Amino acid sequence: DVTGLTSGVSAIDAGAQHTCALLSSGTVKCWGYNVYGQLGNGTTTDSASPTPVLGITAATAVSTTYNHTCVIQIGRTVLCWGENTSGQLGNGSTTHSATPSLLSDIIGIDAIATGEKHTCALLINGTVQCWGENFHGQLGNGTTTHAQTKVSVLGITNATAITAGANHTCVLLAEGSVNCWGGNSYSQLGNGNTTQSFIPVAVYGVTDATSVVSGLNHTCAILSDGAVNCWGGNAYGKLGEPSAIDASTPVSVFGRTEAAQVATGLDHTCTR
Repeated sequence: DVTGLTSGVSAIDAGAQHTCALLSSGTVKCWGYNVYGQLGNGTTTDSASPTPVLGITAATAVSTTYNHTCVIQIGRTVLCWGENTSGQLGNGSTTHSATPSLLSDIIGIDAIATGEKHTCALLINGTVQCWGENFHGQLGNGTTTHAQTKVSVLGITNATAITAGANHTCVLLAEGSVNCWGGNSYSQLGNGNTTQSFIPVAVYGVTDATSVVSGLNHTCAILSDGAVNCWGGNAYGKLGEPSAIDASTPVSVFGRTEAAQVATGLDHTCTR
């Protein structure tokens, strides 16, 4: 058992070297690596047990990544903390923060996704806004310019879910298709090539997805019939099919026909 968290946990998310738990009270506790302040407890000291994130009392969702963390609060606002090298905290600076920083210019958030050094928010109107590193176009605004505050993703108006890999981002659209943008050196955009894209492109052949989730450089989607399709980097067989060859278009996960959930790690994938 994780110390002090034997009950009252409503959600959990793991970054590269730290973990955060959302409690039913609306508070958040984090533990692990903390050199950038990604535990949100006002220090940069690592912690082997959960420590309360300062000032969080009404969180409804939590998202962790390499070295930063974000939460959505009641009222659909977002706060982030930790590493801010490329502006991934969205607060207009590149200064790391060991305490939560409120993004005052963005509201109406339905979901949040954190990449290695970028962050994207799905709004309740189906649009998406992103901020942070943009070397590979992972902000989806048609440029490669980093953004310390929100920018709008081009052409997305009916997204229902969002996920982020190291340097790419994907959304599930209302009709069941998937669009991705950003880095594509491992074919993680699923559009049949390895060319990065600064704007959203359609994942080839996916028309009836019900969920989508991204790992380091691969992405997987559950389809309406319970099958799982994955695409992108395939080191260690993380796409779940017999070869270890990267896939530029979706491939079926071997033997999965009734999946209810899929989760991606750095170089592995699991379903239930």
